[in-house]
Amino acid sequence: MNKTRFLTIAVLLLIGLNATTLYFLFQKRSGPHSFRGGRPYSEFMSKQLKLDAQQEIQLKQLRDEHKTELDKLRKEDMELHEQLFQFVKTGNNDSLRIDSLTTLIAANKKRFEHTFFKHFLQIRSICRPDQLELFNTTIDQIMKRRMPSQGEDRNKKQGTSQSN
Repeated sequence: MNKTRFLTIAVLLLIGLNATTLYFLFQKRSGPHSFRGGRPYSEFMSKQLKLDAQQEIQLKQLRDEHKTELDKLRKEDMELHEQLFQFVKTGNNDSLRIDSLTTLIAANKKRFEHTFFKHFLQIRSICRPDQLELFNTTIDQIMKRRMPSQGEDRNKKQGTSQSN
């Protein structure tokens, strides 16, 4: 297999993976500002952290800023993927340009993750000392929802292999 064909297959696989990831990411959202199960994100955080009225105002401001930043990153991601798909549509195998676009997509994903990290640090900063334990517990819950545990992942694989 020559280098160009290998790179083309690799890029197509990466595009498929990205599309699948985006599908599942957006499939789980049930509305604007929602947090799994349809409950608004700020309501979930406010209840979990037992925020007072002033903290709720701060949280809503942080949420709005975070949403604006994420919307910008999502738009950039879509534009980069559209450019990448143009190569597929035209059959263009310009490996340097394809590599450049995939690098930009990866950098965008990195900024996306940094944005979430910064956002949660900002939420932590509005918590009183007595709320920090609640914050840590809430972060653990959020992480469990985002990433299945190894046991859950293993069970899914076993269930899939047994049914096939």
